[in-house]
Amino acid sequence: MPKVSKRKSQLHAARACRVSNVKVSDSSESSEVEYRMDIDDEELRFKDKILLTDIGDLAEMGKSKSDTQYLSTLLYISLRFFNIKWEDVDDYLKNIGFMTAKTSHKWATVFIEGDYEEFSSDLRGGKHTDSFYDAFPEIEADAKALIIQTCSQKSGEFKTLDLAQFIDEKYYELTGIKKRSGDDLIRSERSCRLDV
Repeated sequence: MPKVSKRKSQLHAARACRVSNVKVSDSSESSEVEYRMDIDDEELRFKDKILLTDIGDLAEMGKSKSDTQYLSTLLYISLRFFNIKWEDVDDYLKNIGFMTAKTSHKWATVFIEGDYEEFSSDLRGGKHTDSFYDAFPEIEADAKALIIQTCSQKSGEFKTLDLAQFIDEKYYELTGIKKRSGDDLIRSERSCRLDV
């Protein structure tokens, strides 16, 4: 029987590895090349509520790169395509910081009816304002100092909620505005998580 080529030997080892999920080395090869498939046996649990914060973070990143209208409409249409109840879609969109289902439905209708010009020209002109830290660079410097100081301590325990509250205090201190009870934080915890 003819000798098996190096390529066929590697292919055979890779196939065997895929099936068995263990390290396989072909003894006929002198280079001792090992093939291994790194497959994580633990699946992501997509029903966990902790994942909602990750989705919110991704939504914040998406909003900084693209228009919220497009993202909200895309997500709304996708969720409704899979027959998810309108109320659930509305709650979900609100939780991750997107437009409500009512507004998203309006824009989806405009898009589906083919009025692409109206859909793409909202007449609001998009984001033409400075970011929070462009307007308050001293708060950004203080926030960075707080992060470094907190993380350099022995415990090294840092929470983005602490950062959000710190920025909130600095903002009201700097502007001289009185914070009313029930007011939201100036920078959300989700935004602060992205800042870190």
